[in-house]
Amino acid sequence: MALNLFSRAHRLSRANFVDAGERLGIRARATTRMIDELIDAANDWPDRCGRIGFGDRETELLADMLRTRLGSLK
Repeated sequence: MALNLFSRAHRLSRANFVDAGERLGIRARATTRMIDELIDAANDWPDRCGRIGFGDRETELLADMLRTRLGSLK
């Protein structure tokens, strides 16, 4: 289940987060830097999905989803 962020709940983009930050008084540069730091910290997560204990199919689907999502926020 997704929470709404200024009327958006699905496929939130980098621009959506920057816009939300600006509406809350946060400079675009600060939001962008924060997103970049999160992406950098999460880059290895898809490769760690096997540690969770899901089956092969679920593990690959989760890893693919994480790679796609991280790529969409760049």
